[in-house]
Amino acid sequence: MMAIDASYFSYSPSLSCINGSLFPLLFDCMDDPESAIIILFCPCVSFGQLAATIDNGGTSCEMSGLIYTVVALIIGMPCIVSCNYRTKVRGRFRLMEEPASECLTHLCCEYCALCQEYMELNHRGFNPSADKSIVV
Repeated sequence: MMAIDASYFSYSPSLSCINGSLFPLLFDCMDDPESAIIILFCPCVSFGQLAATIDNGGTSCEMSGLIYTVVALIIGMPCIVSCNYRTKVRGRFRLMEEPASECLTHLCCEYCALCQEYMELNHRGFNPSADKSIVV
């Protein structure tokens, strides 16, 4: 009779848990073209979904999207709002701050950063578009 290793049934951390960095790279947006297109044309909706998921429903998708839109329209820098959520994702999953600081990443590559966070949550089993909260 063949013995089965107990680790076979245990949780195996994803690649991002092992090396402490976000699983998709910053410019891997087209690995998920549907999300990339939605984020490109309607970042306020995608940000609202991300924020609602990361905040465990504490902030609604609609309110987060509205705040993102208002800041984008008035100041022209929605990264002021979105970089805080990148910090929350990094803190929640104990990820390294890379390739640059959260605010710099969002300032220079807003859409890629949103896409990377969206893909990271999907990779970890959370679907921001389904309005599921993270409970850790």
